[in-house]
Amino acid sequence: MFMENNGSCEDMGPGDFPVKEVHKISLLGMQLANADRHVGNILIVKEEENDQVVLIPIDHGYYLPTSVTAMFKVMKDILPIPETLSIGG
Repeated sequence: MFMENNGSCEDMGPGDFPVKEVHKISLLGMQLANADRHVGNILIVKEEENDQVVLIPIDHGYYLPTSVTAMFKVMKDILPIPETLSIGG
């Protein structure tokens, strides 16, 4: 499946990522215990009507680890998020 995009997050500085979009991907990553999330597998889509940036996660090659040790490593890497996670209005 191909997703029209404007590049990957490697093409932007992290300060340009909308907080709400980062939170959405973080929450998805926690639900799937994604151990391979990095800027190279998040696409950027700029909406034409309002120039808003939307982040699209791709490449789910390593999620739902089969061992408890791997699951704890994923959670340890995710938990130090500096802002409260929220996707509400």
